[in-house]
Amino acid sequence: MMKLIFYLLACSVCFSHAQTPSEEFPHMAALAPGNKVVLYWKFNETHITFELHGQTTGWVGVGLSPNGGMINADIYVGWVKDGSATITDRKGPPDGQGFPPLDEEQNVKLLDGSESDGWTRLKFRREIPACEPSDIPITGSTTYGRGKVAANKLTGVN
Repeated sequence: MMKLIFYLLACSVCFSHAQTPSEEFPHMAALAPGNKVVLYWKFNETHITFELHGQTTGWVGVGLSPNGGMINADIYVGWVKDGSATITDRKGPPDGQGFPPLDEEQNVKLLDGSESDGWTRLKFRREIPACEPSDIPITGSTTYGRGKVAANKLTGVN
């Protein structure tokens, strides 16, 4: 089975306390130093539900990758603007450089999102099996790890 690594993209401001998830999640991983990005998740036979908390008032994202890099990763990027949350399904750039472009098919469903005290919270789900040939399937051997924090705002995203 292919091992997957959550690859994190995040925007940050300067608050240092973790936020409480909106419900009980059996799994949690801190994806950036100082718990600036925290991912909670649960799953059943058909779907996985994520709740992503990022110390930011910009964008926050998480991705699935067979090797921990951005190349061809499944990446979910979202933000809250004027009280309205957005989540997008993206694909890692083929060269691993630049902001990930939108995936041809948007296979992610936003369940909830908010901004509070310098933190962005996005709750979303996707199907566990790959939804399209280029999607990374989620398996029992998925591993969690690598993250990074970036200090820029998301503007002009399609």
